[in-house]
Amino acid sequence: MQSVRWIGLFLLLTTGIGLSQNPGRLHGKSKGKGVLTGTVVDAETQVPLEYASVLVYRLTDSTKVTGAVTDQDGQFVIPGLHPGRYYVTVDFIGYRQEVLSPVLMKPSLPRLDLGTIALKPAVLQTSPVEVKAEAPPIAYKIDKKVVYVSQQATAASGTAVDVLENVPSVEVDIEGNVKLRGSGNFTLLINGRPTVLDPSEVLQQIPASMIDRIEIITNPSAKYDPEGIAGILNVILKKKGPRGIAGTLSLNAGLDQKYGGSILLSRRTRNANVYLSLHYNHRYYPGSYSGSYLYEVPMLFSIQREMEGSFAHQMLPAGLRAGLDFRLSPKDFLSVGGSYGRWQMERNSTVHYVEVGIPPDPPFPETTRYITENTWKRSGPYTSGFLSYEHDFAGQEHKATLDFSYSKRSGNEESQSFQFDDTTGGILSGNLATEEGPSERGDLKLHYQRPILTSSKLELGYQGSLRRSQTLKSYAIWDTASGEFVFQPEFQHDVQTSHLHHAIYGLLSNETGRLGWQVGLRIERIHRTIQLKEVGETFKLDQMDYFPSFHISYKLAERTQVMAGYTRRIRRPRSWWLEPYLTWIDANTVYQGNPDLQPSFSDAVDLGFQTPMGPLDVTIDAYARFTHQRIERIQRIYEGDVVLFTYDNVGSSESYGSEINIDWKPLPFWSLNGVLDLSEFRLYGTSYRGSFQWNLRLRSDFRLGRATQIQVTARYTSPSVTSQGTREGYYTLDLAWRQNFSRSLSLILQVRDVFRTGKWSFTSSFENRTIERTYQRKAPVITISLRYLFNNYRPEKRPQIPSREEEQPPDIFEGF
Repeated sequence: MQSVRWIGLFLLLTTGIGLSQNPGRLHGKSKGKGVLTGTVVDAETQVPLEYASVLVYRLTDSTKVTGAVTDQDGQFVIPGLHPGRYYVTVDFIGYRQEVLSPVLMKPSLPRLDLGTIALKPAVLQTSPVEVKAEAPPIAYKIDKKVVYVSQQATAASGTAVDVLENVPSVEVDIEGNVKLRGSGNFTLLINGRPTVLDPSEVLQQIPASMIDRIEIITNPSAKYDPEGIAGILNVILKKKGPRGIAGTLSLNAGLDQKYGGSILLSRRTRNANVYLSLHYNHRYYPGSYSGSYLYEVPMLFSIQREMEGSFAHQMLPAGLRAGLDFRLSPKDFLSVGGSYGRWQMERNSTVHYVEVGIPPDPPFPETTRYITENTWKRSGPYTSGFLSYEHDFAGQEHKATLDFSYSKRSGNEESQSFQFDDTTGGILSGNLATEEGPSERGDLKLHYQRPILTSSKLELGYQGSLRRSQTLKSYAIWDTASGEFVFQPEFQHDVQTSHLHHAIYGLLSNETGRLGWQVGLRIERIHRTIQLKEVGETFKLDQMDYFPSFHISYKLAERTQVMAGYTRRIRRPRSWWLEPYLTWIDANTVYQGNPDLQPSFSDAVDLGFQTPMGPLDVTIDAYARFTHQRIERIQRIYEGDVVLFTYDNVGSSESYGSEINIDWKPLPFWSLNGVLDLSEFRLYGTSYRGSFQWNLRLRSDFRLGRATQIQVTARYTSPSVTSQGTREGYYTLDLAWRQNFSRSLSLILQVRDVFRTGKWSFTSSFENRTIERTYQRKAPVITISLRYLFNNYRPEKRPQIPSREEEQPPDIFEGF
């Protein structure tokens, strides 16, 4: 019943505004003046022509009066014409000019529709001419940064994580965990839609060759889900090609068992685009590990461990996706499709321990040597489907959209740990933890927008989401007598979770002259239920929240503008963060959720400035983020020497920072890009912690002729702090060489972490204990990628279907 009320409210608002709006006012009609309309199409294909020029002249003296350009549907609207006699010219590059004369504007007929104007292609015989242009590696827009993956040569055969290592606002650690402006709490979207799995896990499995671009939205408006303190990463996957049949084939291989490939096929006709893609990748990253553990009670006893060993991360994603984009009419668009695949991640380690203990009685050191082997696996199939429909009323700014998507995955997780005697090799102890169960998610979004008054736009929407999952957990201990695992009934758990989420939002924006602004409000209601089936206990949450947003921009000059924005965001606890029972990870580590965990709220303010400075293009972003009830993963002592991991609200925090991006081309064949991130972090909890952090990225591109490109990328990340510890700074250098053999065939050689300096070192302190850990991947990482494009360079004599790039359907990783 609640869902019906929310949908009814949305329909009532949109219908009321649609009925009350004056159509004449919408198109700029004013008293005593007429409006001229029409549609421009290709004479042979009847496909609308966008950006065609329509000019109006007086018939008496050929004086130009006014004009317009057509929108993506080939439509134009020219208001403000006095009664009189005119003639109209219609032009578009590659087509013959069309002249309409006479055109009579009468007082009795204030609105004149010229109907459909068909332009004929101009035929010109000439030698083939090749024109090349490249998008910038990072484009800055009012509300987001756009990273073009094709310009990231040092990540061509990697994953989305490898791409993000080279962009502003993002930090990546050795395990592939991604942070946005210093926070791991952000929302990941795939083609504008949410995922089911943890964002970092998904990003580690998306091949870079399948990505068109990545949008970084650090201060989203009320139109977006406010989940994610730091903002939104939106990954846009490739799906389109030129008219006819086209495709891209990518093959890659590297040292240490790295290999894979992907293929994207598309067929585009006058009214439809069909696409199909398949991919398989095997990524294996070995490395070394070292560390120490010190537990000391002065004048009583101490325990010290030295640790040294190896680790490896492995990912094996594979799947296919298919979809159809279809033009039902000049104003109606439909997209349907789905995906199926299997995801798999593995981590394993072998660590040698030397433990020295000084007990209180007798006071003599005791030395113990042992080895641990740990293996973690997570895998399962996934499926997803989607339907997207859009109707345009009068131009691209007046439209309604409906998006529905459904995804389901089944997952199996296993964590196994053994402890061996370093001398005899016998098993001293062992632990086995398993987790399995399906999860599913359905999302519905209704969005309506239209121009109002002279230069304003109103947007209204409803968004609903239902997520359900079941998790079966178990824990077993190795029995040395029987030589097998024995399951422990007290650690068997059956958990069912359900999240029902409703939201309505409204935005009003205006752009007049140099000034533009947008104000919005989002209201959300969430119902959450967590059931512990084995004990019959239920945890419920029914909560309503409000999320305002405000953005403003002012254009000082043609290429200089100032932007500012404010948003309120939330970090809601994940279901497993709240589960109050114990889960053993290994003999020395246990995890327990916190049912008293509260959501974390954040107020974020952004200020941006863009301007050219002589030969330099400079962008400066400053931000401040104030977080309340901050959530962090912390460590405690469970019993004896066993470490317990859990989540807690550790206090409030403040983050201040600035991001400076500079592009410079000192020579025609040499371009430079520099990004400097400066940030100040302050944490107020049981004790104050603060740090100043700066990250620097420098990229240099050399173009040797038309076929060869060399790219050098250097990065430095300074130390940082958490509520219980610190992370040391590090730097890396990457090289890439790209060779184009033809218009269709290219080869990319990459060498990452050339000097083997990519070490990640952490120190944490709690309850008289100090733990130090250092991880280093095997380096340098060398890979080679071969890419072949077929039918991607066929000249097109007719326009394609207007692109819907900003609202693509969910894709292959939507099932996550």
